[in-house]
This record gives sequence, C-alpha cells and structure tokens, in this order.
Amino acid sequence: MPFFKYVFSTGGYIDSLKISGNIKSAFKRTPDDFISTFLYPFDENFNDSLIFNSIPNYVGSTLDSTNYEMTNLKKGKYKVYIDSNFTKGNLECSHALIKGKSKKEIFFSSYVCHPSMANNELSGPSLLNAIMLNLKKNYNKNYYSYRFFLGPETIGSISYLSKYKKLLKKNVFCGFNLSCVGDERSYSHIHSRNGNTIADQSLSSAIFHFKNKKSYSFLHRGSDERQYCHPGIDLPLATFCKSKFSEFPEYHTSDDNLKLVTKKGLDQSLKVFNNIIEAFELGCVPSNTTVCEPNMGKRNLYPLTSKKGSYSDVRIRMDLLAYADGKDNLFTISKKINAPLEKVIDEYKILLKENLFKKKYL
Repeated sequence: MPFFKYVFSTGGYIDSLKISGNIKSAFKRTPDDFISTFLYPFDENFNDSLIFNSIPNYVGSTLDSTNYEMTNLKKGKYKVYIDSNFTKGNLECSHALIKGKSKKEIFFSSYVCHPSMANNELSGPSLLNAIMLNLKKNYNKNYYSYRFFLGPETIGSISYLSKYKKLLKKNVFCGFNLSCVGDERSYSHIHSRNGNTIADQSLSSAIFHFKNKKSYSFLHRGSDERQYCHPGIDLPLATFCKSKFSEFPEYHTSDDNLKLVTKKGLDQSLKVFNNIIEAFELGCVPSNTTVCEPNMGKRNLYPLTSKKGSYSDVRIRMDLLAYADGKDNLFTISKKINAPLEKVIDEYKILLKENLFKKKYL
C-alpha cells in the first residue's frame, strides 16, 4: 500500500501534535509536487549545519500536491527544512581564454555549486579570478594561452568536456583544478591519474618545501579531477587545495564561513600559482651556454673571498647551473636541488640576464 503510515509509541501515549502548510515557489507560479519536508528540534543543539550532519526527527512529503502535513509530533519547537525535487532548467557555466603566442594552454577550473560555503565554494572562483587578473596585469605578451572555467562541480565539467573535449585534449598541456583554497592550515596536492604530468611536477615543486604540505594519490580524488583525468580524457591536470575537501571539520557545514577563509590563506594560494606561471612564462627548460662551469666571480655572482655566513643563494645558483641540461625543467630541478621554486626562479632570471642560459618552452 503506497504512502502507508505506521504509528507506534515507546511510552504510555501516542504524540498527537501536527504541523501543516502549503509550499509556494518564489520563482514559479506552480511549485513542484512530491517535495520532501524534514523537521528538526529547535533547541540548544540546533545550528545551520544540523541538516548536513544529522537525520531529521520527522520526515514528510507533499505527495502529488503542494501541501504538507507532519503528524504525531512531540510537544516542542521545531525548524522545518524543505527539499525540492529536480526540475527542468539550464546549466550555466562560464569560460574565458587569454590568448598567447602559443596555442598551448594552461587550464584552470573551479566550481560554483555550494553558494553558502566559503572554503568549499567561494575560495576557488576567487583564486581563479585573481590568477586571471595577475596574468592581465603582469603579462602583456604571454607566451602560453590560459583557459579558465567555472561551472557546477561534476556535471559542469562533464558538460564542458562533452562540448570541448577535442579542443582541450589538443591544446591543454597543463591544468589545475582549484578547490578549498582559502584556509591557512596546509597545502594539498591531489595527483593526476598519471601521477607525473607537468601539472604534478609544477605543483609539487611549488609547495614541497612547506612543512604543512600534503600529497595525495589519485586514489583520493573527489573533485573535478575525476572527470578531467578519466580514461579517454586524460588531461594533464592536478588538483590544488589548502585543506583537502572532506578532510576538514567544517566541510559541508555552515561552519565553512569567513572565519575559516582568510585573506592570508587566499594570498598564499595565489602565490603558489604566480610562481608556477612565472616559471612557465620565463621558458622553464634552461640550458647552459658554456662548456663547463663559467667564471662566476668576474660576473659578481660568486664571492671572491671566503667568509663566514650563509651561501644558500650561491649554492642554488651553482646547483641550477649544474642541472640545466636542456632536458629537465625548473620544476624538476627545484626538487632535485632541494630549493624552493621561488628561489630557483630568482636565480634563473639572474643567470638569463648574464646570458649563461638559453631558455626553451615546453
């Protein structure tokens, strides 16, 4: 018998209070039918996260009407949560392309589908737009082209791939999915399915020196890397987070707010990608122009007298020269010589200015 109701009591009487109402839609003249209604006690334990973390005390449905009624309620204060069904509509996505000298593209993707959450929603699009603004401001003649995409997670990336798969597979040589990038707790890298793409190499080199870095294999996937790296698509794409999705306590709750996401956290994420972009735009495959080590002293790039103190910059400079074989890129060299990518970039620019390197683009 459909929609049959069972009522039982664990005490000496059956609760007999009820609540009823009519559901109206602010956007449609006639709202949907078969809408679920959930009732939660409104007491000292109630908060906005309750609907994500706890099952309701009472469940109802409008069935084939727009009216709901929930019966046999215990006396008390309650909050009603209404969950509507899927309806026909439009899927809204946006993308942008900053063209460069090369048609080779670096791809950035994030999602817009959890509008009430700060880290799991607003931080990704905020970082994506900041990266775009940095490119427009600082690279008037960028070598690579840069593609940016925003859409609902999962269905958005699937839809985008269904329309642009051939173009993306042809042009994208490096990509990043941005998710949960606004807190200050850690730096997280979820590898591509391949595990060693240029995206993995660049992201790994940009964060490996941080004490609070975390690295995850593709087995720990959970965002749009699932679609971009799916067999048959296989874009060279890695996912970047600060705290990884599903692993911080505020995830998918109302506690994911602007107390969790900070300007410092977002700036830290932006710096990661500013360094990666600068390395790519400089021509990230260095090659020596000299036979054996050059005379660095006459170029004021090496101390002429021995003295106490730190020689870390000189050490990075000489190690970079030693590994610049025209095959390794700045990202792999950075990890081989155990030097932060930002420091390697600084030394690379000095050596380029002295014509000790020829640069090559990927």
